[in-house]
Amino acid sequence: MDQGKRLAVNTICNVSNLVVHAGVGFFLAPFILQHLGPERNGIWALAGSSLAYANLLSLGLNSAVNRWIPMYLVEKNYDGINRVVNTTLVVYGLGAAALAVFVAILAWGFPSWFDIAPEYHLAARLTVCFVGMGLTCMVGMNVFPAVLSGLQRYDLITGSAVVTEILRVIAIVTAFFSGLGLIALGLASGLCHVVRNTLYVTMAWRKCPQLKIKPSLARWQVFREMFGYSVNTLMYACGQIIQSKAALILVGAAISTAAASDYYMPLILVGVIGRVVQVGAAAMKPAATHLDTQERSEQVRRLYLMGTKYGLMIVLPIATLVLAFAPQIMRIWLKDDFVPVGPAILMILTVAVTFRVWHVPAFYVVVGLGKHRMFGLVTIITAVASVLMGLLLATAGDLGVIGVAIGFAVPDVLLALFVITPYCCRNVEISVWKEITGSVVPALVASIPVIAALLVTRAYFEPTSLVGLMAVVGIAVGPALVGWWFWGFSAQEKKRFAAMLPRRRRG
Repeated sequence: MDQGKRLAVNTICNVSNLVVHAGVGFFLAPFILQHLGPERNGIWALAGSSLAYANLLSLGLNSAVNRWIPMYLVEKNYDGINRVVNTTLVVYGLGAAALAVFVAILAWGFPSWFDIAPEYHLAARLTVCFVGMGLTCMVGMNVFPAVLSGLQRYDLITGSAVVTEILRVIAIVTAFFSGLGLIALGLASGLCHVVRNTLYVTMAWRKCPQLKIKPSLARWQVFREMFGYSVNTLMYACGQIIQSKAALILVGAAISTAAASDYYMPLILVGVIGRVVQVGAAAMKPAATHLDTQERSEQVRRLYLMGTKYGLMIVLPIATLVLAFAPQIMRIWLKDDFVPVGPAILMILTVAVTFRVWHVPAFYVVVGLGKHRMFGLVTIITAVASVLMGLLLATAGDLGVIGVAIGFAVPDVLLALFVITPYCCRNVEISVWKEITGSVVPALVASIPVIAALLVTRAYFEPTSLVGLMAVVGIAVGPALVGWWFWGFSAQEKKRFAAMLPRRRRG
């Protein structure tokens, strides 16, 4: 399969994965809240947020793995692939052992650190243990999805993720209807990680038969080279986790677990907006690496501009929908569990995530080129500033959860406008003006019809049910497609999309 078709297939697979997980999250999150209540739902949210830092134990090496593998595949250097994989596997094994210790410590102190009611202490500790068990398995075997992404087999990654997500939903629903609660939820999530990563291992071996699992092939020099590349990705990931999870932990520790639940629900919806662009752009990294290896710099620049434009074309209508109908969305979604502060949190975080995902495609291209040094440091600084501002506004400013949301939103907006744009443009050797005229303006113009349709609909119609909300989405689809086709896509892009459509055979 040629590079263009592979990129299209990988993007479709990633988006399909998102659709499944977003749909599950949309329907499952209020279902969990309804069965657990605000207090235990807050415990569940805090457990997941506290353990999310386990991803940092990968040291960002997956970024190096799925950069090195495409390079070695071009050279047919399977010895190099095995050295990279086994070196990473040894490091991840040590990380899994460290995580097991961390989980034990977290389970012991979790109830007191978040001032959890005594009747929930045992359930909270067991939930942390079960989720931590699954994450420990994930960390230990995390190299295998990186191998699949390096092979550009996102279809297999998506298939494994979708299967295990469906199994998780079945297990959770069955457990709740059987009278089980928080502990069963933690167990189902932990087992989901185990099954998913077992599938990744199986698929990686089948699609790369030259792969050999021999820890003796691990090399210190290989680790040094990989870590030298991935340290910036690690810092970026650390900043991203702080920005996405620290706010929830801050709310739980400084206010209450019930307030953490109030913040957590809008955060789920905002997370979907971010993942819409992220999963679509993830396939751009190995594509950029492949093009860079072949010294096709002009195609890298086209990939950068195209990815940024498409990302904005997707996120702008979604952000408009959320901002225009935030109260209605939260009421329809949560029903009796609706809290008045929810829409305000949703709107603030939506503005922030719109600016953040603006540069997600650019980030993947720059990482694929190995020129992402500044991303890590800047993201860490932004994350720390977000925590301090959120804490200040929530406590000294007496704004509560709204203050936390504002504190985490403002640095994101400033970072996107004044730091990330010029840095990315410089590294792909285009001007900021070229990004504005080649990506931002076409995306804004293409989005005018759908934005206008949503605003007019908001003025005359207020949805009160899921059917009504889906009707609003349906109204927006037509103008979105018209705007994309006539003002968003270039003539060359239209030909490319038309060529991908199935054609009727003659005779």
